[in-house]
Amino acid sequence: MAIDPGGSSGYATLALDQQTFYVHVWKDVPDMLHHIVAHKPQYLIVEDFQTSQYLSPQARQVILTIGSLIGLSVVLEVPIRIQAPSRRKAFIREATDLLGKAVTPHEIDALAHLLSVKHTGDPLSWTIKSKV
Repeated sequence: MAIDPGGSSGYATLALDQQTFYVHVWKDVPDMLHHIVAHKPQYLIVEDFQTSQYLSPQARQVILTIGSLIGLSVVLEVPIRIQAPSRRKAFIREATDLLGKAVTPHEIDALAHLLSVKHTGDPLSWTIKSKV
């Protein structure tokens, strides 16, 4: 199965007879993901993201990770919220106090994002424990 991702994602698959091709255009990513899961292909071929400007390996990894997590949220049928980095800023100190210094900055940032949701009144009933 091959995917050309974009606003409308092109899709092509080879039938079991290895002679017949099926093509389709998906405009709805969740529908496309459900279709792929339902058909459980032997492999996926995906056109890589390209930009006219330099994209660092770290930036590329961020794009791929966000896309993967969005895909998982669709397949698992759980809500997802994409937050701006600034949402965590007010909660960095609280996260650091809860976790201490024996963790990475990314762990502190992740907990700060979680705390930002907890403190905005969203219907989450999580209990945050010290030294998670």
